[in-house]
Amino acid sequence: MSEQRPERRFQRARVPLLVQYRFSPLEEYQTDYSADLSRGGMFIYAEAPKPVGSLLYIQFITRDGARIIRGQGRIVRTSEAEGPEERRGQAVEFIDFDEADMRFLDDLVQRSLELEGAQEQRVLRRER
Repeated sequence: MSEQRPERRFQRARVPLLVQYRFSPLEEYQTDYSADLSRGGMFIYAEAPKPVGSLLYIQFITRDGARIIRGQGRIVRTSEAEGPEERRGQAVEFIDFDEADMRFLDDLVQRSLELEGAQEQRVLRRER
């Protein structure tokens, strides 16, 4: 039985990004991929998710290479792979990012959602 999640505060879009993160300034960055992105955070695939509440330093480059986003996040949920379609990872809430970067993420998510919607419409038209 799956637990009910509260309503999300921010829309999220499937935006795969190469993400680098570390849990201490003394550590090397780990590199994994994101599954989705919103103004409030992202889900990062990870073989060994850290515990909920862990703080991390995070950075990622937009797919076009135009912008590097950096800041601090907190793990708010972890997920174990429960089926062949699922992967384990950690949901990260953004807690200390530049406001200009947050506005940029808003635009990126909105454009991605519009693109997803347009692709779904094309699929529906082909199926008719």
